[in-house]
Amino acid sequence: MSTETNAHEISEQVSEEDEDLTAVLEKIHQIDFYKHAVELRPGFTPVVSIPADASSLQHGGMNVHIPLTFSDGVEWLARVRLESAPGAKLIMKSEIETMRVLKASGLSVPNAFKPKDPDVDFFFVEFLNGSACTAPIADGTLTDQQQRNLIRSIASFYVSLSGIKFAQVGSVIREPVTNELKVGPLISPDFCQDDPPFFFGPFESSTHRYLAHIERVIREIEQGSAFTDDPPSAYVAHLWLRDLIQNTPRLAYTASKSEAFAAPLALVDVEAFFNGVNELSPNEEELAKAYEESGRADLAACVSAGKVYQPPDVVTEKTIEEWVAAKINGPYGGKVAALKLSTQK
Repeated sequence: MSTETNAHEISEQVSEEDEDLTAVLEKIHQIDFYKHAVELRPGFTPVVSIPADASSLQHGGMNVHIPLTFSDGVEWLARVRLESAPGAKLIMKSEIETMRVLKASGLSVPNAFKPKDPDVDFFFVEFLNGSACTAPIADGTLTDQQQRNLIRSIASFYVSLSGIKFAQVGSVIREPVTNELKVGPLISPDFCQDDPPFFFGPFESSTHRYLAHIERVIREIEQGSAFTDDPPSAYVAHLWLRDLIQNTPRLAYTASKSEAFAAPLALVDVEAFFNGVNELSPNEEELAKAYEESGRADLAACVSAGKVYQPPDVVTEKTIEEWVAAKINGPYGGKVAALKLSTQK
Protein backbone atom coordinates (compact mmCIF):
# COMPACT_ATOMS: atom_id res chain seq x y z
CA MET A 1 0.00 0.00 0.00
CA SER A 2 1.42 3.40 -0.98
CA THR A 3 2.11 6.28 1.37
CA GLU A 4 -0.48 8.33 -0.53
CA THR A 5 -3.13 5.64 0.03
CA ASN A 6 -2.30 5.46 3.73
CA ALA A 7 -2.52 9.23 4.03
CA HIS A 8 -5.87 9.26 2.22
CA GLU A 9 -7.31 6.56 4.51
CA ILE A 10 -6.06 8.36 7.62
CA SER A 11 -7.56 11.61 6.34
CA GLU A 12 -10.93 9.89 5.79
CA GLN A 13 -10.82 8.40 9.30
CA VAL A 14 -10.04 11.79 10.84
CA SER A 15 -12.85 13.39 8.83
CA GLU A 16 -15.34 10.75 10.00
CA GLU A 17 -14.25 11.22 13.62
CA ASP A 18 -14.68 14.99 13.30
CA GLU A 19 -18.20 14.49 11.94
CA ASP A 20 -19.05 12.09 14.78
CA LEU A 21 -17.77 14.52 17.42
CA THR A 22 -19.69 17.39 15.83
CA ALA A 23 -22.89 15.33 16.05
CA VAL A 24 -22.13 14.51 19.71
CA LEU A 25 -21.55 18.20 20.47
CA GLU A 26 -24.92 19.05 18.93
CA LYS A 27 -26.51 16.40 21.15
CA ILE A 28 -24.72 17.81 24.21
CA HIS A 29 -26.05 21.31 23.54
CA GLN A 30 -29.59 19.92 23.78
CA ILE A 31 -29.02 18.58 27.32
CA ASP A 32 -29.76 20.82 30.29
CA PHE A 33 -26.88 19.70 32.51
CA TYR A 34 -27.44 22.69 34.81
CA LYS A 35 -31.00 21.64 35.61
CA HIS A 36 -30.13 18.00 36.25
CA ALA A 37 -27.14 18.91 38.43
CA VAL A 38 -29.14 21.34 40.59
CA GLU A 39 -31.79 18.68 41.15
CA LEU A 40 -29.10 16.47 42.67
CA ARG A 41 -27.32 19.24 44.62
CA PRO A 42 -29.93 21.90 45.41
CA GLY A 43 -28.51 25.15 46.74
CA PHE A 44 -25.25 24.91 44.79
CA THR A 45 -24.90 26.63 41.43
CA PRO A 46 -22.93 24.72 38.78
CA VAL A 47 -20.94 26.22 35.93
CA VAL A 48 -21.14 23.91 32.91
CA SER A 49 -18.12 24.10 30.58
CA ILE A 50 -19.18 22.99 27.11
CA PRO A 51 -16.46 23.66 24.51
CA ALA A 52 -17.33 25.78 21.50
CA ASP A 53 -15.58 23.42 19.12
CA ALA A 54 -16.00 19.64 18.80
CA SER A 55 -12.23 19.13 18.57
CA SER A 56 -11.93 20.40 22.16
CA LEU A 57 -14.25 17.77 23.62
CA GLN A 58 -12.70 15.61 26.33
CA HIS A 59 -13.30 12.06 25.16
CA GLY A 60 -11.93 8.55 25.04
CA GLY A 61 -13.10 5.64 22.94
CA MET A 62 -16.55 5.39 24.53
CA ASN A 63 -17.51 8.59 26.35
CA VAL A 64 -17.38 12.37 26.24
CA HIS A 65 -16.96 14.24 29.52
CA ILE A 66 -18.35 17.72 30.20
CA PRO A 67 -16.87 19.48 33.29
CA LEU A 68 -19.10 21.10 35.91
CA THR A 69 -17.89 23.19 38.87
CA PHE A 70 -20.32 23.98 41.71
CA SER A 71 -20.33 27.16 43.75
CA ASP A 72 -18.80 25.28 46.71
CA GLY A 73 -15.87 24.06 44.60
CA VAL A 74 -17.13 20.50 44.06
CA GLU A 75 -16.28 19.27 40.55
CA TRP A 76 -18.25 16.76 38.50
CA LEU A 77 -18.14 15.44 34.97
CA ALA A 78 -21.19 14.66 32.86
CA ARG A 79 -20.49 11.37 31.08
CA VAL A 80 -22.15 11.14 27.67
CA ARG A 81 -21.86 8.16 25.33
CA LEU A 82 -20.19 8.81 21.99
CA GLU A 83 -22.53 6.35 20.31
CA SER A 84 -25.78 4.70 21.25
CA ALA A 85 -25.83 0.91 21.48
CA PRO A 86 -28.38 -1.88 21.97
CA GLY A 87 -29.30 -1.99 25.64
CA ALA A 88 -27.83 1.48 26.28
CA LYS A 89 -30.06 2.10 29.33
CA LEU A 90 -29.02 -1.17 30.97
CA ILE A 91 -25.36 -0.46 30.22
CA MET A 92 -25.60 2.94 31.90
CA LYS A 93 -27.45 1.62 34.95
CA SER A 94 -24.89 -1.14 35.45
CA GLU A 95 -21.99 1.25 35.01
CA ILE A 96 -23.43 3.54 37.71
CA GLU A 97 -23.97 0.67 40.16
CA THR A 98 -20.52 -0.79 39.46
CA MET A 99 -18.80 2.52 40.16
CA ARG A 100 -20.81 2.94 43.35
CA VAL A 101 -19.85 -0.56 44.56
CA LEU A 102 -16.17 0.09 43.87
CA LYS A 103 -16.29 3.50 45.53
CA ALA A 104 -18.04 2.11 48.62
CA SER A 105 -15.34 -0.56 48.86
CA GLY A 106 -12.61 2.06 49.11
CA LEU A 107 -11.22 1.91 45.57
CA SER A 108 -9.98 5.05 43.86
CA VAL A 109 -12.80 5.41 41.39
CA PRO A 110 -15.25 8.29 41.02
CA ASN A 111 -18.66 8.06 42.59
CA ALA A 112 -21.56 8.10 40.13
CA PHE A 113 -24.78 10.11 40.26
CA LYS A 114 -27.87 9.26 38.27
CA PRO A 115 -30.09 12.19 37.21
CA LYS A 116 -33.62 12.11 38.59
CA ASP A 117 -35.10 12.05 35.09
CA PRO A 118 -35.12 8.32 34.11
CA ASP A 119 -35.21 9.12 30.40
CA VAL A 120 -31.82 10.85 30.09
CA ASP A 121 -28.93 8.91 28.59
CA PHE A 122 -26.04 10.37 30.59
CA PHE A 123 -24.95 10.51 34.21
CA PHE A 124 -22.60 12.46 36.46
CA VAL A 125 -19.34 11.29 38.03
CA GLU A 126 -17.00 12.85 40.53
CA PHE A 127 -13.89 14.54 39.19
CA LEU A 128 -10.81 12.87 40.66
CA ASN A 129 -7.49 14.68 40.84
CA GLY A 130 -4.46 12.67 39.86
CA SER A 131 -1.55 12.31 37.47
CA ALA A 132 -2.57 10.92 34.11
CA CYS A 133 -0.36 8.32 32.46
CA THR A 134 -0.96 8.55 28.75
CA ALA A 135 2.04 6.49 27.64
CA PRO A 136 1.35 2.83 26.82
CA ILE A 137 3.03 0.61 29.39
CA ALA A 138 4.99 -1.47 26.90
CA ASP A 139 6.10 1.06 24.29
CA GLY A 140 9.38 1.97 26.00
CA THR A 141 8.56 5.61 26.75
CA LEU A 142 8.35 5.13 30.52
CA THR A 143 11.47 4.96 32.67
CA ASP A 144 12.09 1.78 34.64
CA GLN A 145 11.00 3.53 37.84
CA GLN A 146 7.81 4.89 36.24
CA GLN A 147 7.07 1.40 34.94
CA ARG A 148 7.51 -0.15 38.38
CA ASN A 149 5.41 2.55 40.04
CA LEU A 150 2.61 2.04 37.53
CA ILE A 151 2.61 -1.74 37.92
CA ARG A 152 2.57 -1.38 41.70
CA SER A 153 -0.40 0.95 41.40
CA ILE A 154 -2.18 -1.70 39.33
CA ALA A 155 -1.36 -4.32 41.96
CA SER A 156 -2.63 -2.10 44.77
CA PHE A 157 -5.91 -1.53 42.93
CA TYR A 158 -6.39 -5.25 42.28
CA VAL A 159 -5.62 -6.10 45.91
CA SER A 160 -8.44 -3.78 46.98
CA LEU A 161 -10.67 -5.20 44.26
CA SER A 162 -10.12 -8.74 45.54
CA GLY A 163 -12.27 -7.99 48.57
CA ILE A 164 -15.38 -7.66 46.40
CA LYS A 165 -16.98 -11.03 45.71
CA PHE A 166 -20.05 -12.15 43.76
CA ALA A 167 -21.42 -15.65 43.31
CA GLN A 168 -22.06 -15.39 39.57
CA VAL A 169 -20.44 -14.05 36.40
CA GLY A 170 -22.24 -11.02 35.03
CA SER A 171 -22.62 -7.29 35.60
CA VAL A 172 -23.87 -5.45 38.65
CA ILE A 173 -27.46 -4.20 38.48
CA ARG A 174 -30.07 -3.04 40.97
CA GLU A 175 -33.39 -4.87 41.12
CA PRO A 176 -36.01 -2.17 40.36
CA VAL A 177 -38.70 -3.64 42.63
CA THR A 178 -36.68 -4.56 45.72
CA ASN A 179 -33.82 -2.11 45.11
CA GLU A 180 -31.49 -5.01 45.86
CA LEU A 181 -28.01 -5.08 44.32
CA LYS A 182 -27.40 -8.28 42.36
CA VAL A 183 -25.53 -9.84 39.46
CA GLY A 184 -27.41 -9.44 36.20
CA PRO A 185 -26.63 -10.20 32.55
CA LEU A 186 -23.02 -9.91 31.42
CA ILE A 187 -22.76 -6.58 29.62
CA SER A 188 -20.22 -7.09 26.85
CA PRO A 189 -20.02 -5.47 23.39
CA ASP A 190 -18.60 -8.75 22.07
CA PHE A 191 -21.41 -10.93 23.40
CA CYS A 192 -24.77 -9.31 22.79
CA GLN A 193 -27.72 -9.13 20.41
CA ASP A 194 -29.70 -6.30 18.84
CA ASP A 195 -33.01 -7.21 20.48
CA PRO A 196 -34.10 -7.41 24.13
CA PRO A 197 -32.87 -8.64 26.50
CA PHE A 198 -29.68 -7.61 24.59
CA PHE A 199 -27.24 -9.42 26.90
CA PHE A 200 -26.75 -12.96 28.22
CA GLY A 201 -26.34 -14.41 31.69
CA PRO A 202 -25.68 -14.24 34.53
CA PHE A 203 -23.57 -17.42 34.51
CA GLU A 204 -22.64 -19.78 37.31
CA SER A 205 -18.97 -19.78 36.25
CA SER A 206 -16.65 -18.46 33.56
CA THR A 207 -16.78 -21.93 32.01
CA HIS A 208 -20.53 -21.53 31.44
CA ARG A 209 -19.97 -18.04 30.11
CA TYR A 210 -17.31 -19.10 27.59
CA LEU A 211 -19.35 -22.06 26.39
CA ALA A 212 -22.45 -19.90 25.91
CA HIS A 213 -20.45 -17.36 23.90
CA ILE A 214 -18.77 -20.01 21.76
CA GLU A 215 -22.06 -21.83 21.10
CA ARG A 216 -23.60 -18.57 19.92
CA VAL A 217 -20.74 -17.92 17.49
CA ILE A 218 -20.92 -21.50 16.19
CA ARG A 219 -24.65 -21.07 15.49
CA GLU A 220 -24.00 -17.78 13.68
CA ILE A 221 -21.34 -19.43 11.50
CA GLU A 222 -23.71 -22.31 10.69
CA GLN A 223 -26.41 -19.78 9.78
CA GLY A 224 -23.98 -17.90 7.52
CA SER A 225 -24.15 -14.66 9.48
CA ALA A 226 -20.64 -14.59 10.99
CA PHE A 227 -17.09 -14.95 9.62
CA THR A 228 -18.42 -15.03 6.07
CA ASP A 229 -14.95 -14.47 4.56
CA ASP A 230 -13.61 -17.79 5.86
CA PRO A 231 -16.27 -19.86 7.66
CA PRO A 232 -14.27 -23.14 7.92
CA SER A 233 -11.32 -21.54 9.75
CA ALA A 234 -13.53 -19.74 12.25
CA TYR A 235 -15.71 -22.81 12.66
CA VAL A 236 -12.76 -25.07 13.41
CA ALA A 237 -11.30 -22.56 15.86
CA HIS A 238 -14.53 -22.31 17.84
CA LEU A 239 -15.15 -26.07 17.79
CA TRP A 240 -11.64 -26.54 19.17
CA LEU A 241 -12.17 -23.90 21.85
CA ARG A 242 -15.42 -25.56 22.90
CA ASP A 243 -13.71 -28.93 23.23
CA LEU A 244 -10.78 -27.36 25.08
CA ILE A 245 -13.05 -25.83 27.71
CA GLN A 246 -15.29 -28.90 28.03
CA ASN A 247 -12.30 -31.20 28.46
CA THR A 248 -10.19 -29.09 30.79
CA PRO A 249 -11.69 -29.46 34.28
CA ARG A 250 -9.26 -27.02 35.88
CA LEU A 251 -10.87 -24.18 33.94
CA ALA A 252 -14.00 -24.60 36.03
CA TYR A 253 -11.96 -24.17 39.19
CA THR A 254 -9.41 -21.51 38.22
CA ALA A 255 -11.43 -19.42 35.79
CA SER A 256 -13.14 -17.02 38.09
CA LYS A 257 -10.24 -15.87 40.28
CA SER A 258 -7.33 -16.49 37.91
CA GLU A 259 -9.10 -14.77 35.06
CA ALA A 260 -9.96 -11.77 37.19
CA PHE A 261 -6.46 -11.33 38.56
CA ALA A 262 -4.31 -12.42 35.64
CA ALA A 263 -2.05 -9.72 34.28
CA PRO A 264 -3.88 -7.09 32.21
CA LEU A 265 -3.18 -7.42 28.49
CA ALA A 266 -1.14 -4.21 28.63
CA LEU A 267 1.53 -6.15 30.56
CA VAL A 268 1.67 -9.08 28.13
CA ASP A 269 4.56 -9.28 25.66
CA VAL A 270 2.47 -9.45 22.49
CA GLU A 271 5.30 -10.49 20.17
CA ALA A 272 6.33 -13.33 22.47
CA PHE A 273 2.69 -14.38 22.85
CA PHE A 274 2.22 -14.79 19.09
CA ASN A 275 5.49 -16.71 18.92
CA GLY A 276 4.01 -19.29 21.30
CA VAL A 277 6.03 -18.22 24.37
CA ASN A 278 4.06 -18.91 27.54
CA GLU A 279 6.54 -17.66 30.12
CA LEU A 280 5.67 -14.52 32.04
CA SER A 281 6.86 -11.25 30.54
CA PRO A 282 9.08 -8.97 32.69
CA ASN A 283 6.04 -6.78 33.37
CA GLU A 284 3.96 -9.78 34.42
CA GLU A 285 6.79 -10.88 36.73
CA GLU A 286 6.85 -7.39 38.22
CA LEU A 287 3.12 -7.58 38.88
CA ALA A 288 3.49 -10.97 40.59
CA LYS A 289 6.33 -9.55 42.69
CA ALA A 290 4.17 -6.58 43.70
CA TYR A 291 1.43 -8.97 44.83
CA GLU A 292 3.95 -10.96 46.84
CA GLU A 293 5.25 -7.82 48.53
CA SER A 294 1.65 -6.91 49.42
CA GLY A 295 1.27 -10.25 51.19
CA ARG A 296 -0.96 -11.66 48.46
CA ALA A 297 0.79 -14.78 47.23
CA ASP A 298 -2.63 -16.01 46.04
CA LEU A 299 -2.89 -13.13 43.56
CA ALA A 300 0.72 -13.64 42.47
CA ALA A 301 -0.21 -17.23 41.63
CA CYS A 302 -3.10 -15.92 39.52
CA VAL A 303 -0.64 -14.14 37.22
CA SER A 304 0.83 -17.52 36.24
CA ALA A 305 -2.47 -19.40 36.36
CA GLY A 306 -4.05 -16.73 34.16
CA LYS A 307 -1.85 -17.79 31.23
CA VAL A 308 -4.41 -20.56 30.67
CA TYR A 309 -6.59 -17.87 29.09
CA GLN A 310 -3.99 -17.36 26.39
CA PRO A 311 -4.38 -20.77 24.67
CA PRO A 312 -0.91 -21.69 23.36
CA ASP A 313 -2.07 -24.36 20.91
CA VAL A 314 -3.34 -21.84 18.37
CA VAL A 315 -0.14 -19.82 18.18
CA THR A 316 2.46 -22.62 18.24
CA GLU A 317 1.72 -23.86 14.71
CA LYS A 318 3.85 -22.39 11.93
CA THR A 319 0.81 -20.63 10.45
CA ILE A 320 -2.88 -20.40 11.27
CA GLU A 321 -3.59 -21.99 7.88
CA GLU A 322 -1.58 -25.07 8.85
CA TRP A 323 -3.37 -25.28 12.18
CA VAL A 324 -6.80 -25.11 10.49
CA ALA A 325 -5.78 -27.69 7.88
CA ALA A 326 -4.60 -30.08 10.60
CA LYS A 327 -7.93 -29.78 12.43
CA ILE A 328 -10.00 -30.20 9.25
CA ASN A 329 -8.04 -33.30 8.29
CA GLY A 330 -8.41 -34.57 11.83
CA PRO A 331 -11.26 -34.38 14.36
CA TYR A 332 -13.44 -31.74 12.69
CA GLY A 333 -13.48 -32.93 9.09
CA GLY A 334 -17.07 -34.20 9.18
CA LYS A 335 -18.47 -31.08 10.80
CA VAL A 336 -16.68 -28.76 8.35
CA ALA A 337 -18.03 -30.79 5.42
CA ALA A 338 -21.55 -30.47 6.83
CA LEU A 339 -21.02 -26.73 7.28
CA LYS A 340 -20.00 -26.31 3.63
CA LEU A 341 -23.09 -28.21 2.47
CA SER A 342 -25.42 -26.12 4.64
CA THR A 343 -23.96 -22.79 3.52
CA GLN A 344 -24.19 -23.76 -0.16
CA LYS A 345 -27.96 -24.30 0.03
